[in-house]
Amino acid sequence: MLAVTFPLWGWFKTPLKNKWLAFSERRMAQATIETLPRHQEASYWRMGLLFALMMFCVMSLPNIIAGQTDIRFILTEIGIWLVSGGIFGGAMKYIMGKKNDKY
Repeated sequence: MLAVTFPLWGWFKTPLKNKWLAFSERRMAQATIETLPRHQEASYWRMGLLFALMMFCVMSLPNIIAGQTDIRFILTEIGIWLVSGGIFGGAMKYIMGKKNDKY
């Protein structure tokens, strides 16, 4: 795809790249520690519950709206998605809290 469209963008590649590099250099020179945003601790429990709610809505609500379910199915689905949301939140806490040894 890039080879086919090269006549359209090829002429502008070098001047735009040089302009972008100059802009980035100016921007980095003006950056200070005070302007960088501070990291805020994420609520992993809330993240897991929101994941569970979203998955329940996407996976179970169509069946509920269509009338193809009973109360036992709904309660089972709520339980499944709450457990999976808890697992998701725990996994996010573990992954986000890990120190990256590469950098």
